[in-house]
Amino acid sequence: KVAGWCGAIFASTERIKVDPNWDKGRQVCAHMLNSRFTELFMGMVTLYNITLIVVETERRLVCVKEGIGEDSPDCPCNYSDITIPDTVCLACYCTELAIKLYVYQFMFPTERWNVFDFFIVLVSILGEFAG
Repeated sequence: KVAGWCGAIFASTERIKVDPNWDKGRQVCAHMLNSRFTELFMGMVTLYNITLIVVETERRLVCVKEGIGEDSPDCPCNYSDITIPDTVCLACYCTELAIKLYVYQFMFPTERWNVFDFFIVLVSILGEFAG
């Protein structure tokens, strides 16, 4: 039973057609992106990130109500229990995006979800640096 369950998780979804002429690294990355495990993992990262956003927003409201500046280290939304996991989630998104860019290469913009993901990650990175 467990082997069947694991097989279902690691099975391929075949979203990306792997070209046998690609180099081995690109083929491995394409198979990884095609795996249900990757989809499950990234789905869990996204759900966790949504939870972080809700908690961070609630903490920002506390700062506004108490008159604490949102950029202040005393504001609970800037505590490391939010900022570190948020950065880890962003690193996961950046890694997935980099792998997709490597696999798709010039075909990357032909998938609408890739373009959407690219802009979401870009805005998130700019938000991190802009404050």
